[in-house]
Amino acid sequence: MTWTVTIAGQTFSNASVEGNAYADEATGFPAILAAVAEEGSFLKGYGATSTTSLSIATGAKSFTLDQSPSWSVGAILRAESAGDPAKYMVGAIASLAGTALDLTVTLTGGSGSVSDWVISYPSTVSIALSGTATGAIDMTGYAISNPVLDAATGQVTDLDIEARGNTGATLTIAAANYDVQSCTMDQDTTLDFDPTASGNVRTILLLVSQDGTGGRTPTINFNSLATNITEMNTVPTWTGQAASTLTRVAAEVETGKMRIWYEEVA
Repeated sequence: MTWTVTIAGQTFSNASVEGNAYADEATGFPAILAAVAEEGSFLKGYGATSTTSLSIATGAKSFTLDQSPSWSVGAILRAESAGDPAKYMVGAIASLAGTALDLTVTLTGGSGSVSDWVISYPSTVSIALSGTATGAIDMTGYAISNPVLDAATGQVTDLDIEARGNTGATLTIAAANYDVQSCTMDQDTTLDFDPTASGNVRTILLLVSQDGTGGRTPTINFNSLATNITEMNTVPTWTGQAASTLTRVAAEVETGKMRIWYEEVA
């Protein structure tokens, strides 16, 4: 089998480890080990900083680093401002000699001059989305760090608890609301769950508290009706609940039906 590989700027092949060539310190197996050690980021770290003042732009950029990392020519680096990570430059290493780095920048973010550079290999790209998705979202090569996708609408929302306050006579759990919500029953009320769009399924957690009086009773509706609802466990004795009692109401909502679970917490 024939092969070639470039490590730390030095090219090796199957001939490098065949016969007597195996022991050659300059081109054989010892040289391969040395190149792997040089390439390994664990020896000198894979990041560096620089106080070189540079304007954000594409093209050739030269940095003076605080240390000499174990990068290799051709590797892609990201240099970003420690104070404002939205200001960055991404490019390939043109040359690296000790603490002198020349970068060929092809991608940028932000503008102006920066002198608090943090330079390393690019990590997983995280993108922020807002508004409502109207089509498929291709997340190949990206990561969503905090928001989640609402299965009912495709809307990107945070998995925070949406405080709905007092329910009043009716509280509607609509597509625009978060998947986790809290409310307080200040009277006997109707909790009305909207259906999902065709073919979608949505899981909702509703944290329902009694007010200072207690004994409030909810009527569970689906699409404004008390039909097409399957209660999966025992319904709490709402009238016997003391003031401030919390009940978790979990609903699996579809286009034409809903399943619901109850858990009285305290």
